[in-house]
Amino acid sequence: MKKIIFILVFFSAGVHADRAGVSFLKISPLLPLENLGCFNNGISGFWHNPALLGGKKEAAVAYNAWLDGVKLNYLAVGLPSAAGNFGFSLTYLDSGKIPETTSSAKDGTGNYFSSLAFRARAGYSKKLGYFRFGISFSDINEEIAGKKASGGCLSAGIFRRGKNLEFSFFLRNFGWMTEMDEKSSSLPAMAGFGAARIFKSGKLGFIVSATSGENLSVSVGGGVTAFKKGGKMLEFLVGYRTGFEDAGGFAGFSAAARVKVDGLSIRLSAHYFADLGSPLRISIGFAF
Repeated sequence: MKKIIFILVFFSAGVHADRAGVSFLKISPLLPLENLGCFNNGISGFWHNPALLGGKKEAAVAYNAWLDGVKLNYLAVGLPSAAGNFGFSLTYLDSGKIPETTSSAKDGTGNYFSSLAFRARAGYSKKLGYFRFGISFSDINEEIAGKKASGGCLSAGIFRRGKNLEFSFFLRNFGWMTEMDEKSSSLPAMAGFGAARIFKSGKLGFIVSATSGENLSVSVGGGVTAFKKGGKMLEFLVGYRTGFEDAGGFAGFSAAARVKVDGLSIRLSAHYFADLGSPLRISIGFAF
């Protein structure tokens, strides 16, 4: 039953009739806490803000284990050039086999259907003066029980890092989706801004964001560098986020740990999702 509820939330027409479903667009595959992602320079912050694309070659993969075989996976590559920084990513949601139920067969008919969704994204960032500007375009597709929907969206952002402060502003998921009944509706667009204070051994910050048709969300938290020597580093992150109105992000705590050895970094993170459990995110980053 939990899995069916989970899928209905992710692939329904949405809580509000004038907006598409695709709630997976609101879930970061790398870092569950908004403010932590919005201040991660490089490919790990690309999902949150395209302006965070940095000036080094890097790649990241993420695996998210949800309940009953539901998986949210991510692959991204960042490529710098003399003209600016380019980024490419693929977010893929696989809900596995879902039992078919009817009013007369509430425990299932013995038949199953599948549901899939993915977003292919290309982005660009460039530093102009004190600020770095970024923009990205996404192609979005979803399918459930053989019925398909497709669409696209634009995201943009600004990032500024000073000596002891960072500032981030972003606009995400501004676009439309052709629904499975061939009607067009807007995506869960989001706008947000925030700031972070940089300390010698860590960072503390906040992000205030608003999603179309939903309440304001606030994400606060920070990270502490427990060990750093040469190319080796151990970092711990923790924070709290107020929730969306659906499975995009129930209010709760997040925690993460990251180990970095030269160009390789491994991060484990988890977020409290109430009755839907606490999914574990595993991400690996490479700088080359």
